[in-house]
Amino acid sequence: MLIDENADHALGLFLTHRGIAAPSFNSANLAIPSRISNVSVEVNYKDYQKLIRSISQNLAWKAHSSGHLGEGAARPSFKGLLAAAGQRVSRALNLVIYRFWFCRCCEEDSTWSRKGIDLVARYLIRERVFDSEPAYELVDEVSGLSALLISGFGSNLISFRDVRKGIEFIKGPENMSQLRERPTGFGFPVLMPPSRIADGTFEFMGRRYQFEKNEGGKNHIHGLVRNRPWRVAAARAGDEDGAFIQTRISSDDHPDMLRSLPHSFELRLSFRLKDGTLSIEVMAINNGADPMPFGLGFHPYFKVPLAGDSSKASCFIKLPAAKRWELIDLLPTGKILPVEGKYDLRSGRSLDGLILDDVFTDVAPVAGEDVIRCEYWDERAGAGIIFEAGVEFPHWVVYTGRTADTDFVCLEPYTWIPNAPNVNLPAELTGMRALTQGESFRGKMVLKPHNR
Repeated sequence: MLIDENADHALGLFLTHRGIAAPSFNSANLAIPSRISNVSVEVNYKDYQKLIRSISQNLAWKAHSSGHLGEGAARPSFKGLLAAAGQRVSRALNLVIYRFWFCRCCEEDSTWSRKGIDLVARYLIRERVFDSEPAYELVDEVSGLSALLISGFGSNLISFRDVRKGIEFIKGPENMSQLRERPTGFGFPVLMPPSRIADGTFEFMGRRYQFEKNEGGKNHIHGLVRNRPWRVAAARAGDEDGAFIQTRISSDDHPDMLRSLPHSFELRLSFRLKDGTLSIEVMAINNGADPMPFGLGFHPYFKVPLAGDSSKASCFIKLPAAKRWELIDLLPTGKILPVEGKYDLRSGRSLDGLILDDVFTDVAPVAGEDVIRCEYWDERAGAGIIFEAGVEFPHWVVYTGRTADTDFVCLEPYTWIPNAPNVNLPAELTGMRALTQGESFRGKMVLKPHNR
């Protein structure tokens, strides 16, 4: 078709449009000229979209008015031709951008110049290395946001930042040694099951479960997947998907997990950075024949303060929780109390001098939505983050550290309360549940940076 024939020249048109002398290009084999000196390409996303539209309209009009349709063929609409041309041109332009950045720009001996070249694709996934550990960076060029994921150690999101403003929202580790020593002490750890299990044991449907007593030999804490390798199942970037990556872990691949939780199950985590928002979706599937006790939580560490010239006195949190669980030795007694004093976070509370390690419940969802919204912000930095989770996470732990000088706050959504299997109360209060054979659980969280 004429569109396809002409769209291959889009690569040359692209460079010509930017004032660069361009020899003939071929998007099929990406034949690159032997030498182009002092290349400087500065294209923002809007310019890129205008360029695609301009070239596409030209190609579509030529195809619509030409006779290259075949004898007896119905003439397609101009709108249809324009859509086809847009896809073709966008694909062709992205090929040359890909060549610029990934294939040539990072080679020291390249004849291509990296200086002055800006990627024009809005969404990107870049393979990175964090202290020798493979990592994946999700990028939204328009919003200026980036997220960094270490899939091979807990599928932990160790960074979420506004690159342009220089604001990091997540307290991440300085190196892998720190993360290995404290797998749930940085980033956005995945907890299955979450929090503590008294004496590391419980009974469910006639079966005794025994977990490692990894909290001073007394209790089990924070589950089985926090420090294990997850595999990358999918990764892609584009206008429709944003920057997207999915990781998975299966108990069948980890015999030591099966010793504690003898069920065949799989967890899937999907991260999507799109339109200035990072969404995280989780799916758990019981592939075994027997009902599996199931609890899941997340333990994000938000950096306090958000700017170097700010302080805790400028930092606030807000959580619409009306009640909290009474705790002894950080385990629920079974008694639920109304929030009062420092525990009432519904109108926002300063982190200055606030010390909490508490479990909140009766958390009000957003009106008309199945979403619970909490917020953290730094007034002096003029920035903050809205953290939303579905009502499938009805219990929230707020942890500010054990001393007043800690540099983080944790807002943790859970499906069940700490030690839920050992609390003798109805499941609708504790969150205790099981996944039957083939049953799945789905949950979603969203992180939205904003200005204050």
